[in-house]
Amino acid sequence: MKMRITAYWTIVVRRIVDSVALYLQFTVKNLVNTQFQKEIVGELGGGEVEKMLIDESPSVASI
Repeated sequence: MKMRITAYWTIVVRRIVDSVALYLQFTVKNLVNTQFQKEIVGELGGGEVEKMLIDESPSVASI
């Protein structure tokens, strides 16, 4: 009985380590995709898109 547990314990530990590694990889990838995408869009646009959306043009404001 002890021999079976010892044989499977290495497999269990290996699977736990693999699961943790995959979870870390997923969370880092998700963080990079969400946070850096916002920063890159902000840098490329220079905030001009947001300003255009917030500010109304005079022709629209007069209607």
